[in-house]
Amino acid sequence: MRRRVLYLGDTELTGAARYLAGSLTALRIPFDYVPSHYTLPSHSLKRAYRLYVISDYPKRHLSTEQMRELVHHVRDGSSLLMIGGWDSFHGVGGQYHRSPIEAALPVICSRHDDRQQGAQTYRITKASRSRLFTSLDFSTAPGLCGYNRTRCKPHAREILSVETLAFHRATHRYRVERRDPLLVFGASGNGTVAALTTDLAPHWAGGLVDWGSRRIRIRTRSGIDVEIGHRYLQFIRQLMTALGLDRSRRNQPYSLKAFKAAARRRWKLEARSRNDQLKPS
Repeated sequence: MRRRVLYLGDTELTGAARYLAGSLTALRIPFDYVPSHYTLPSHSLKRAYRLYVISDYPKRHLSTEQMRELVHHVRDGSSLLMIGGWDSFHGVGGQYHRSPIEAALPVICSRHDDRQQGAQTYRITKASRSRLFTSLDFSTAPGLCGYNRTRCKPHAREILSVETLAFHRATHRYRVERRDPLLVFGASGNGTVAALTTDLAPHWAGGLVDWGSRRIRIRTRSGIDVEIGHRYLQFIRQLMTALGLDRSRRNQPYSLKAFKAAARRRWKLEARSRNDQLKPS
């Protein structure tokens, strides 16, 4: 039986990783974690995970053999998600162009620095009709602060786009200057692959982590202490569902009723030891 999630990157659990790690804990999805500054332990790919998450984790910390083994697991039925950042896709230190990981992803990585960030407003829009995220109104989502520019591969499906808005003084209106993929799904063998080209943590995530009127506080024994908006958690829950997680009764995500109760009492969660981070070999 495949284990649940191997999460690579986003600095460390008490840093940027606390947003996704806290959300996985809230959704009762167990995971193993490797910080950005650790090379992937040699034993960690001996057994397949249900989902591999690579987020701000540089290619130099993965050997070519490890990347091939990870992709083999994906083609055999696991899922793969790459999340944007300075060390994702190409970025500054990601440099996944022409790697086995890029070959499996549903997007083409740039050969050069692909970071898009600045004073502009980056708006989330739905790119196609899909059963994904039908309960989320992205017109209410906060603007993003950055993303990695990629191109969709043939047969990949662009679910969400990111629009770059620029203010024109002559008309006193914002105009769309460019549109790029934000969330793209595809297949690699028997596995599902996805690319989310922005980050799930500040600063690129901007106000996305606070999206929603209800506040959710997550604390764990491993040191995670984070507060997020309920729409942000709902987005991650539906993203995990699309990648094949939280289907079992044991890992059933919290209901809307639970979210409301949690907001009233400043929800505090305790993570179990199964979420301890992996140590380098």
